[in-house]
Amino acid sequence: MPLRDHFHPPLERGQILNSFVGVRPLVRSRPGEPSARSREYRLQTGPTGLISITGGKYTTYRHMAEIVTDEVMRQLGRRGPCLTRGFPLVGTPPGAWLDFERVAVAEICRRYTLSEDVAHHLVRRYGQQVGAVVRPLANRPELARPVIEGEPDIQAEFVYQREHEMACVPEDFLLRRTRLGLFHPELLRRRDNADHFGAG
Repeated sequence: MPLRDHFHPPLERGQILNSFVGVRPLVRSRPGEPSARSREYRLQTGPTGLISITGGKYTTYRHMAEIVTDEVMRQLGRRGPCLTRGFPLVGTPPGAWLDFERVAVAEICRRYTLSEDVAHHLVRRYGQQVGAVVRPLANRPELARPVIEGEPDIQAEFVYQREHEMACVPEDFLLRRTRLGLFHPELLRRRDNADHFGAG
């Protein structure tokens, strides 16, 4: 059944604003439906000792790194497991998430006069890094403006992304760190993008 048949009235081609596709590196298997192929990873060591890992998913990247590191250590005859399991991801608070979120949202709303929706958005996106995202608002309150009306993303995020996450071009901000470019493709075509993303 075509996608258009799920809409009443049916969706027309001219109404589609954007689309995207994901590419997954699957391990070669017998021919058949792509959805039936395994999403598992495979570790292989070649005749020269080169270790390769194929397949897998973004959600298992740390486990895959652990397996590869342990295999490298084994081949080198060294002891000690990979330590990635004990390292928290960037932005992870030291205590319970819900406690952190409640306190952080209240503090951001109090100090920077942001709405609860925007504060929740920022805390959920940046975790413990949220302080660095909102800090410029103390001297540049205009950075609290939304990137586009109706969305929680604010201008200060682009400053943070440029200075701390190596975002350089509009696609970095609008497609790789947010999904604004998918739902508002006109942002990618703006002529004043340098100013829009806090460059300069």
